[in-house]
Amino acid sequence: MTTDGGGLTRQQLADLLDRHGARPASWPAGMRDAAERLIAADPAARATFVAATSVDSAVHAMMQGEAAPPVRRVHAAYAQPVPSWRRLAGFGMAALAASLAIGFVVGTTLPSTDDDDGTDYTTIAVNDVDLGGVL
Repeated sequence: MTTDGGGLTRQQLADLLDRHGARPASWPAGMRDAAERLIAADPAARATFVAATSVDSAVHAMMQGEAAPPVRRVHAAYAQPVPSWRRLAGFGMAALAASLAIGFVVGTTLPSTDDDDGTDYTTIAVNDVDLGGVL
């Protein structure tokens, strides 16, 4: 798999790009010349180098805090403010107070059911003699 790149194979170039990135200045001096010759001579090695360069530039942009425009659009579309616990607790306390106030008002304004007309229960007084000695 050796090409005209001066003894460096495509796999070795891929390993070099994985370990040191796509900037030739960060490559070891002994391999830099051979890698540059391989990239100049072999179209497949050049395509690998171009792909590694685009990945490096994207990673560098993310490390600098410069997100790509589609990433910024997605982030802006789904960015929601995180509610604080203090505000959530305030809403809960307001709901509790409102339910207590409504319960008090409804309980005091409804008519009373204590009318004592005697329809709640009936007492029957029965004598044993009236039933013919059954009891």
